[in-house]
Amino acid sequence: MSTREAKAKEAERAEVVNANIDLASEFLGAVFDNPAIAEEIPSGATVVVMPADDPKRAASNFDMAARLSESGKDVSLWTTDGNVLHYKTVTPTWPSHLGRVKPLLDYYRETDTLRVEFVGVFDPRRPWGEVELNRLVSLIMDTQTFEILGLMIPDFLSRVVRTAPHMLSWLTAARLHGISEEEVGELLRERRRPARRNVNAESLRRELTALTA
Repeated sequence: MSTREAKAKEAERAEVVNANIDLASEFLGAVFDNPAIAEEIPSGATVVVMPADDPKRAASNFDMAARLSESGKDVSLWTTDGNVLHYKTVTPTWPSHLGRVKPLLDYYRETDTLRVEFVGVFDPRRPWGEVELNRLVSLIMDTQTFEILGLMIPDFLSRVVRTAPHMLSWLTAARLHGISEEEVGELLRERRRPARRNVNAESLRRELTALTA
């Protein structure tokens, strides 16, 4: 790592620390004004603050909460709009009207990643982050309501399709980046898979559930 890169990395770390110090001060101020907030947090829990107006910081802090929880710590999430959520009780939820949701698929050949956004549900202005579901799939999730907004599937051709060959047909419904329709068609012919133009969010959920069972 060059000196310039090291300095940039150090500046980034300092920015994260300073931002979280400000959030911690905001949390303490809220507890001072409303002591009932502290009563909602289990004794000994680590509090991670989720800023309602900073999606990038909220996503980063949500990932930190996940790592803390995986290490065995009790974690409570406090959102700057006043909600307290105990991390271990949080369960991601699919949109209630999933059967009517249209998924928008994008495949990026350079990173071998399939990204799925649920149209009308995903909004970049919402506080969102990526949470690993298992070794194959990550969820794009609202970090405050825990509604699933979409999916990220890395290593799509190199790993996921080998596990679930039928998922190759998802590419025929995706916008393609760095790979042509002809190349996708050739892959389908090699694996004797039919093209699939009509994909809905409910069918993706069912296939994903089967994949991760």
